[in-house]
Amino acid sequence: MGDVSGIGAARAVSSVRGRATRGGFSLDEAPHVAEGPAALAGTAGVGALGGMLSLQEMPSDAARDRAAAAHGAEIMEVLSALQRALLAGGEDQAALARLIRLAESAPEAADSRLSGVMAAILLRAKVELARRQLGGS
Repeated sequence: MGDVSGIGAARAVSSVRGRATRGGFSLDEAPHVAEGPAALAGTAGVGALGGMLSLQEMPSDAARDRAAAAHGAEIMEVLSALQRALLAGGEDQAALARLIRLAESAPEAADSRLSGVMAAILLRAKVELARRQLGGS
């Protein structure tokens, strides 16, 4: 075994096959290079798994549309609650605070028609909030 003395120049290290012998451990001279489809199978699985995980993280168009529709329905419920409170001659501060929160966090729909409906609902909510800020009923 040789002595280590200082830092030498960097060299590329190749993968080599080793084998245990009765007298110790020895290395083959040629680097180990796997060939054929079996060699790629181990690495392809890792890349495919990463791709599948990233696809799972991305919401599907249907999931985006469901979230947008549910959000729009919730805004409509709050607008109805504010209208009922107004007709009863009062204010519903909790509904107003909820409307502010909902108007600021609306998800985007994938379907263009649903996106148009959501834009109209959000516009109505923002008009209602602006009316309240200006002091009108």
